[in-house]
Amino acid sequence: MLLAPDDVYAGFVVIRLISAGDSAALYLASQPETGTPVALKVFDLDVSSDTVFRRRVQNAVDLVSTIHDPAVAAIVDFGRERGQLWIATEYVDGLDTGQLLREKYPSGLPRRAIDVIAHNGAAALDRAHRRGLVHGGIAPGNILLGDPFSKEYRIVLTDFGQYRGADRDVSPSAPYTAPEELSGADATAQGDQFAFAATLFHLLTGHVPFPDNRRVITDSGHLHFDAAGLPAGLAGMFERAFAFDPRDRFATCGEFAAALTGSADAAAQIPPAPTSRLPAASPVATVERPTEVASPKTAAATDRTGRSVGFIAAAAVVAVIAMTAALVIFNKPKPVAAPANNAAPSAPAPGAQGAPPACARLHTLVSQMPLRQKLAQLLMVGVTDIFDARAVVNTYDVGGIFIGSGTDKSMLTDGSLRALKGAGQLPLAVSVDEEGGRVQRLSNPNLLGSQPSARDLVTQYSSEQVRQIASERGQKMHDWGITIDFAPVVDVTDAPPDSVIGDRSFSADPQKVIEYAGAYANGLRDAGLLPVLKHFPGHGRADGDSHKGGVTTPRLDSLKQLDLVPYAELLKTQSPVGVMVGHMEVPGLTNDLQASMSPAAYSLLRDGSYGGPAFNGLVFTDDLSQMRAITDNYTVPDAAQTALQAGADVALWSSTDQVPAVLDQLETAVSSKQLDVGRVDDALRHVAVSKDPTLAC
Repeated sequence: MLLAPDDVYAGFVVIRLISAGDSAALYLASQPETGTPVALKVFDLDVSSDTVFRRRVQNAVDLVSTIHDPAVAAIVDFGRERGQLWIATEYVDGLDTGQLLREKYPSGLPRRAIDVIAHNGAAALDRAHRRGLVHGGIAPGNILLGDPFSKEYRIVLTDFGQYRGADRDVSPSAPYTAPEELSGADATAQGDQFAFAATLFHLLTGHVPFPDNRRVITDSGHLHFDAAGLPAGLAGMFERAFAFDPRDRFATCGEFAAALTGSADAAAQIPPAPTSRLPAASPVATVERPTEVASPKTAAATDRTGRSVGFIAAAAVVAVIAMTAALVIFNKPKPVAAPANNAAPSAPAPGAQGAPPACARLHTLVSQMPLRQKLAQLLMVGVTDIFDARAVVNTYDVGGIFIGSGTDKSMLTDGSLRALKGAGQLPLAVSVDEEGGRVQRLSNPNLLGSQPSARDLVTQYSSEQVRQIASERGQKMHDWGITIDFAPVVDVTDAPPDSVIGDRSFSADPQKVIEYAGAYANGLRDAGLLPVLKHFPGHGRADGDSHKGGVTTPRLDSLKQLDLVPYAELLKTQSPVGVMVGHMEVPGLTNDLQASMSPAAYSLLRDGSYGGPAFNGLVFTDDLSQMRAITDNYTVPDAAQTALQAGADVALWSSTDQVPAVLDQLETAVSSKQLDVGRVDDALRHVAVSKDPTLAC
């Protein structure tokens, strides 16, 4: 459903709809605090649930946020809302080249205007390629022309990385897409050269080079195109740009632009973007394999308010576009900020224009952190005492430690745990299993003392009293330096008290579980702890104990009727909160895999198909080293890798001795592309925000 003017979405106030397609809608919106206009793109649920697409967009957002190129639309913010992916970029007040073509020059733009667009667009693409950023969907609508009478008139590229491999043949950019990418290959710099050439061909002639998506190869190896309206002498140049083999195309977009305009050194006349603090770039090789999009290790913050526009061509040529675009732009509605309570919009605070945009700190942290440190942040390991804890944190930068039954608890009372800090850029997470009843790691009278089981809490106390109990115990844990409690259990069962879940469950009635587990979680959160709901998608009716071997739950459709109801309700109101995924096979969902090892189980949670909201919080595995449902089939390194690949954010186990082996295996998995670096970065974002909520978008 489309948003209406004055709707608030992801913190932005919608002003008007700009355009709507099959997979996304684009709105002019404003930031309420400043009234600054943004271009807000909201993807539909189908696209938003595509994990590969989300990771691709996230990689592009990370890279765009570090490039600071005035010719690339800046990212203002990014996230998911109501299950839908959205991106807010700077609003370029003008029009795109597709509009200019349709509304003013249907037979083709003036040649000098083509030259300006070609040179500036090519220079921006080549700069992006040298930083590892590939567009993947270049079309006339992605080339924006700023207001021609603005002091900072710009030609800007937008929508990097926003393509879907499976749907390329039906996407708006299909007439421009390279044949290998239409066949399913990932985007590359040479694919961008093809698409950029096809876009310029359309702007030049008024028609697309390939009227349908069939690509006919000629004897010379290039793709046959309709040359009607093409100026004399350019056919051979476009034949090279449209070569079927990417290695036969121009080496760079700048080389193509120089050939198009007949100036061998034309591209060299365009200065690089004013980002002198960026590292020197290496040339992009002409390769057949897809270009890997990797996050750079360094990124310099840049104040965008003082940027130069040195890459714009001579004023006389700019005037050509200015005159051709002016009539269209003057008829286009101008952005109007949406003031709160009908008041006049307030001016930005002094210095606000130079402040980093929302999400920038998070994107910078993720893109700059070394890979091994990223991987270490995704581990939570049990420790024996403060010396063990210090060693694993200071030596390996692990992101979290676990206080178990065998841990020397003096580290809590003597202040040494509180003094232990994370070795990296993020605070250390400290967790414990403190449910009450049979699962209490801190029940020593000198610590927390005993608490009734979940089932007994329901019979003895009101839900408000349970919240107070959890808050008081949570406050003591918080004072010792604990940050996470793996509680409450939200499994639904009436099994005997001493069975694997038994009295750890609040009730066999989902509504009673919702009431009391919600109260317990609120109490922990009141104390400053992160509560963790467990064991997703439901251990209450499993046919055994996953500590002792493999177990199977009822079918997924049955879980949705009972076991998943507490998650569906609690995740609507509980925030922040974590979820622990259990080691159960779920017929109709995980096949022969445990849920903790199953991509389908994590997708169920993330996309909301379990019956509740799409969950974007922190997801833990259950213990990977002490439960035979896992240890009968996996080593700890194998289990950690498989779980992270499947969608877990944090791999949990109960000792430190396997940490070096796990990190080594995970690094190897990333380098061999068994573990996607985008998946690692996605998990790291969840970890980072859970530790430092100010990083949240």
